[in-house]
Amino acid sequence: FHPTNHLRAGHFFSSQGNDAEAERCYARGFRLNRADSRLARALATTYEAAGRLQDALWALDTCIREGVEDADVYWQAGGLAYSLDQWE
Repeated sequence: FHPTNHLRAGHFFSSQGNDAEAERCYARGFRLNRADSRLARALATTYEAAGRLQDALWALDTCIREGVEDADVYWQAGGLAYSLDQWE
């Protein structure tokens, strides 16, 4: 599968209220392409909704370390880092 297909499937499951399946789809797509900022943001948002802030920050940080230059990723990661008191 192409990572974008997992993103679409995740959006579908999220719209149906099936957050566990959405998370699984986003995570699988993110494993295939860690430089896809859309997948990183979707996965991080799903983790945030589940109260898993550290996991959300990990996904965004991984995407940033892959060299992605997406302001939305940096903004979301900065907000999470601030809320977790992780200044580094």
